Amino acid sequence: MTRRGFAGAKPTQRSLDGYLDLQRQLRDPRIKRASAYTKRLFVHQFRVTSLEHLDGEFAGWLREAYDVGAGAHMRG
Repeated sequence: MTRRGFAGAKPTQRSLDGYLDLQRQLRDPRIKRASAYTKRLFVHQFRVTSLEHLDGEFAGWLREAYDVGAGAHMRG
């Protein structure tokens, strides 16, 4: 069960833009900005411009963000 929002996306004519809340900071060309939200959370603004960008790595980030939504960042 989710405790908080953890991701969001908005389609545009040329991309899919959105955010992911993660417990670590990512460095990847799809990540446009990452900033500390709390001591344990980073908000990542992403932009996807091709289907190839929605790969296994991106799916892993979504799983991590879902765990944040379930409260992973609040555990020891």
